[in-house]
Amino acid sequence: MGEQKYEINKTVLKEFYEELMALEDWIPFEIKSSLPLEISMKLGSKVKNKDLWWNKIMEHQRANPYDDYYDYINWEIESFLSKYPYFKPLFIKK
Repeated sequence: MGEQKYEINKTVLKEFYEELMALEDWIPFEIKSSLPLEISMKLGSKVKNKDLWWNKIMEHQRANPYDDYYDYINWEIESFLSKYPYFKPLFIKK
């Protein structure tokens, strides 16, 4: 069973709201669960191509290689950061 390697840096989370709402890709569960509900409900609201956005979310879910929750969360964050290093300040490595 895995262990959680990252936590959300909530002190900088607000700085990334606009970028997260416009990101045309999936967003790690840890970020979604840390956002205020009114922001979380707006994820994807500024995406230009909703079909492509939805397809990327579904592809991401199918690509999940883990059954263990923490292994999945760690994989998701590391995959996200490899694609989007701009969001690195959102994560604190434990």
